[in-house]
Amino acid sequence: MARLALALPIQSSRSIVAVLGIVIFLLRTVGKTELNLLEDATTAGMPRQAGDLDAVLFVAADVNLGSDDAARRAAFERVLRARVEREYSRHGIPDARYDLQLL
Repeated sequence: MARLALALPIQSSRSIVAVLGIVIFLLRTVGKTELNLLEDATTAGMPRQAGDLDAVLFVAADVNLGSDDAARRAAFERVLRARVEREYSRHGIPDARYDLQLL
């Protein structure tokens, strides 16, 4: 069992759609997924223009990889990184700065 920790930036409506695709992928492959949205504290509660966002979605999940095999862990991480990058890229965000850790 591994603990997945993923931080996904949300800065536009396009990134919201990308993040939604990533979360749905995780729900289908991993199952129960925990979400926590952290908005920029300096702008929280202030009026914003449409599409003006600055937040990070923290995603956590327990991933059953069968055994503590390093190869399975590496393979899952590769698949997930590819999915994250593809979702952001698909929505016009080629260089999303996300953080992924498998603990």
